Amino acid sequence: MYGYEVTITNRLLIVLSTLLTIFTIGLILFLYPLFQFIHGWYQLILNIGLFVLFILMFVVLKRSKHGEVVMIINEKGFFDRISNDAEPDKMVVWKNVKDIILQKQGEESIIIVQLIDPRRLFKTKSTYIKDGCIHIKLPKHIGVQPKELLRVMHNYKAYYELYIEDEKKKKAEKKKKHKQKTKQ
Repeated sequence: MYGYEVTITNRLLIVLSTLLTIFTIGLILFLYPLFQFIHGWYQLILNIGLFVLFILMFVVLKRSKHGEVVMIINEKGFFDRISNDAEPDKMVVWKNVKDIILQKQGEESIIIVQLIDPRRLFKTKSTYIKDGCIHIKLPKHIGVQPKELLRVMHNYKAYYELYIEDEKKKKAEKKKKHKQKTKQ
């Protein structure tokens, strides 16, 4: 899906990758002087072991940089996978969004999405909607600043209101004109 993706990185994996990198480099530096004294099968096994450890280090480093996608924002709406009660496969369409604000409560940042008709939109999960709003609690280790995320959401909502809604109105007008011509 195209759009803006918000990811959460696994901090434990980042720490593990850092320790594995330090261990691999230290082991190579420690064993390098010993290579001149080791010959035969021992040297081959040691080289293969260091190569495997080096490859493992790169795999863990690559996985630690990629996080889990918890929110997808595009020109039609957004998918919320951050909230506990969120429906991950249900898109909140910009047409149903009244306003988006950022609220700070101590160290936590919460994005509040005010909906036009929340009961019609989310019939099954009433705990997800509080006072006609969706409260998206942003964790500290999210891959984007809360103000930046709010700005992106406002920009996509504005794009939807300007272009997508206008296109729908133009198509509806063309259908009306076409129906009027066919009646005559």
